[in-house]
Amino acid sequence: NLARGDEKSGRIEKALETYRDVLKQVPPDKTNLKRDVEFLIARATAKLALSDPSRHDEAVQALEAFVKSTGESFRYYEAVRLLGELYLAKKDFAQARTAFEQLGRAPWQDYKMAARSAMAQILLAEGKVSEALAAFDSVLKTPANTALEKQRRWEAMLGKANCLIQQKQYEPALKILQDVVREAPAEDSRILAEAYVRQGDCLQAMGKPKQAVLAYLHVPVLFPGEPERHAEALYHLSRLWNAVERPERAADARAELESKYPDSPWTKRLSGTTPR
Repeated sequence: NLARGDEKSGRIEKALETYRDVLKQVPPDKTNLKRDVEFLIARATAKLALSDPSRHDEAVQALEAFVKSTGESFRYYEAVRLLGELYLAKKDFAQARTAFEQLGRAPWQDYKMAARSAMAQILLAEGKVSEALAAFDSVLKTPANTALEKQRRWEAMLGKANCLIQQKQYEPALKILQDVVREAPAEDSRILAEAYVRQGDCLQAMGKPKQAVLAYLHVPVLFPGEPERHAEALYHLSRLWNAVERPERAADARAELESKYPDSPWTKRLSGTTPR
């Protein structure tokens, strides 16, 4: 529980160290417990890799080893999903599609919805915005009755908002994002962190820097355990604080980004080494 608290609070390296210590202490006959801890290690490593590409291979190896060693349990499909997301982040669309096709074979409706949204994310990453938008709309037509199915619906709403942002339709995108923020419970940190970052993107594009700052600020304050979005929010804050005449806050955001995420693409973008 302490390690999970560290992970949720953004102290992922510390959580990973604890998970590895726990794994060493698991008795050989406690197979299910061993698999649970192995999954937590793989998940934490994947979180780190999504904000630090230098950890990508380590995370893929951990997830592939877990997938090969476990049966088709809910942990198995969680691992397959994370694996697909890592390949997507690396722009290895063929491997990502393979993982998400496997995810779509899960017997549960929420995983099938997740797979369809993930395929739409690939289309969006390939620049096929209209096709991606239609795919997300298709997911949103699926009834969402359980808590997990509602999560998948919010993910598809975020995907649709991303498509609209690509099309410079900021007002309708903001409306969708406001619905996600209103509907999703506080514990859905991953969904809410992305929703606030995308709100900031819209408001920034609409020439509203003060409102954009307030949107981005939700992430470091409420969701530091989502490193990918935390780094992205800090990048934008390091620039926008200057636009609202708070250079000291800009310097703080930059320092936090550089110290917590030295190998993040957002840190490299800040220093001009990664193209926009």
